Amino acid sequence: MADPLAAGRDVTADANSVLPPSPVSREAVAIRIADFLVRTEKERLDLFRLHLHATVRSASPLLLDLATHQGIDLQRASGLVRPPRDWPWRPIEDHPSVPLSRSLQRKATLGGSTSAVSRAFEHAFAIPGVVIRGVAHPAGRFGIRPTAAVLGFTAAVGPCLLSAFGASATLKFGDPMPEALMLSMPGRPIDNVVHHPILEGRGYVIRRTFVDPIDGAPVIEFRARPVAFEMPLGTLKT
Repeated sequence: MADPLAAGRDVTADANSVLPPSPVSREAVAIRIADFLVRTEKERLDLFRLHLHATVRSASPLLLDLATHQGIDLQRASGLVRPPRDWPWRPIEDHPSVPLSRSLQRKATLGGSTSAVSRAFEHAFAIPGVVIRGVAHPAGRFGIRPTAAVLGFTAAVGPCLLSAFGASATLKFGDPMPEALMLSMPGRPIDNVVHHPILEGRGYVIRRTFVDPIDGAPVIEFRARPVAFEMPLGTLKT
């Protein structure tokens, strides 16, 4: 007597081997998948811009003044901001700059090699940040980055680096500074110490001075209260 199980396996194998071609075209499915990805990414970008427009409602006056002084269209530059791959599942404030090794941080000083400084700057202003000007640009680096409520930035101002990501701003110098001079600065108007058009007559007062623990560079910290700023508005879906 024949083994019915063996016969069943033969029948199943024969049946699988003679299945008719699928009525669904592989090429048609591939085209629909590609179209879906394009449409959803465009909508994600529109939603991201709407989100930034609704949440990032201010910027440092230093950023606005410096952009005007240097002829940078800040609206156009901020329109280049793109969402990280895992947004909206992960908020942008959970995207700090990629950590650098301590050895790279030491190399990435104002006086470090161009490649090391460039790498550090690109890390700091990776998506959702925007590098407006790279380290090698004749006018110096300039990067912006949205945070939870403020559009922050770091930019070269002469031989210094100016940064603001909220109400506090820092000005980092490339050359050493006498300790006595640094100790005498807190409480003084910053335009009594540093002369630049965006600092003159603004009433910015030095809060404290310190030495950067990574590279030993002197840093001035002062307060510059954020002012109103609107991110470019995305396309509203109805």
